[in-house]
Amino acid sequence: MRRNMTNRDDGGIDVLCIGRIILDIFFAPLSRKDKVGNFLMTEGADFFIGGAAGNTAYILKRVGSNPTLAGLVGTDIFGELLIERLKQQDLYNPNIKKFDGHTTTSFITTNEDGEPRFIQLEGVSRSMVPSIVDLEMAKKCKFIHIGGIFSLPGFDNGAVKSIIDFARENKIKISADTTRNISNPGLIKNYGGLDVLFTNYEEASAIANTGDMESIINFFKALSGIDTTVIKMGAEGCVVISRERHNFYSGFKIEPIDRCGAGDAFVAGFLHGLLGNWGEKKTAAFANACGAFNCLVKGATNEAVTKDAIFSRFNIKES
Repeated sequence: MRRNMTNRDDGGIDVLCIGRIILDIFFAPLSRKDKVGNFLMTEGADFFIGGAAGNTAYILKRVGSNPTLAGLVGTDIFGELLIERLKQQDLYNPNIKKFDGHTTTSFITTNEDGEPRFIQLEGVSRSMVPSIVDLEMAKKCKFIHIGGIFSLPGFDNGAVKSIIDFARENKIKISADTTRNISNPGLIKNYGGLDVLFTNYEEASAIANTGDMESIINFFKALSGIDTTVIKMGAEGCVVISRERHNFYSGFKIEPIDRCGAGDAFVAGFLHGLLGNWGEKKTAAFANACGAFNCLVKGATNEAVTKDAIFSRFNIKES
């Protein structure tokens, strides 16, 4: 990691989150209306900000950082709903561009274990490219975070280098988070220059081409151009890997309601800890707690998520 940081107290921006912004339409668990099974019922629906960048920015704001957001929304009614939600959270800004087409939208329900089930309208997020982002506003940021790599073709093809170079030239830390799309894990070669790579066990296994944890850790220790890799492992916690060492940090046992967005909440918690110079142990504990707390509420971006609530629920000390 290149330099220390502290959370801003001057009203400035801490983190520019770039990437996937989605409208999540969250349905209560579905039930079958008839024996044939071709008519499904739900008791209600809620609308949430979603997507790897959107979720991360939202949770960063809820825990006390000052993020801003860059991405695309469509020109349809879903785009208007999403913009309304972004405005309510003070996350709408000129770096969120309207793009002709459908807003990327997820229709979500959960099974009895809280695991989300998705139908996704891919929409305009796949048209996101680095040149859309006005990076001048990021010059005073402490972090640039790219949410949703492997599902951003305009970044994954190597064009992301312009943003990584900008971060290095301006002494801004830069991170990225992988998504569930692991059809081409070799794309990681285009992300050399990151300070932090966030991924989960399934995605890390695909990137390293092995299911053996020791081999995965050794792969990321040797991975050129990425300083630190953080592997999210759900209830089991996480492992933080640098060139010289790696450390496991235990997670929290909970009864999940909805796991949707837990990985993005983890990332937000980890970034918040880095911004506060908390040290690796406390940062990892808070990140694990953010991910766990997000599983206790409905939706990836629920207003019940606050730093105080997370500290209290998981007995994490403020200092």
